[in-house]
Amino acid sequence: MPTIPIPGIILIVALFAFLALCFCIDRRAGKRFLTEIKEQYPAKDSFKDMFVTERGELLYYWPTGSLPGYKKWELADIAYVASYKNSFGVYDANMKPLRGEYLTPSKKHVTDRAVNFPVGWDKALKYTEFIQKCGPHIQQMRNWKVQS
Repeated sequence: MPTIPIPGIILIVALFAFLALCFCIDRRAGKRFLTEIKEQYPAKDSFKDMFVTERGELLYYWPTGSLPGYKKWELADIAYVASYKNSFGVYDANMKPLRGEYLTPSKKHVTDRAVNFPVGWDKALKYTEFIQKCGPHIQQMRNWKVQS
């Protein structure tokens, strides 16, 4: 019967200890990050996991993997908010998706392209109505047609 050499056992135990340590650090960083977000971006109005700050910033809770994160846009930059099928997105005056800024506790820069957020049709309509309420200049699009 083959046996596992002692250095192999030590290596396996060290790997599991390292992974457990990374998981604990990751959870603490996430909690600290969420506290910092609440302090740095005080909410003026909110709807579910989206809120608007007093400085006119729109933040949407958009976690990546095990890390919490927020997409942030300036309300002044948003010209259109669209709901299409089961998602919503924000667009500039040229109807191009706004990238916004991605806030995360990771020290590594996270590249994130502009996306439509899959939330379901009913929620997408409610999110677009909330964004419109916060920025009266913002027009609504449904199925890529501007609503009047």
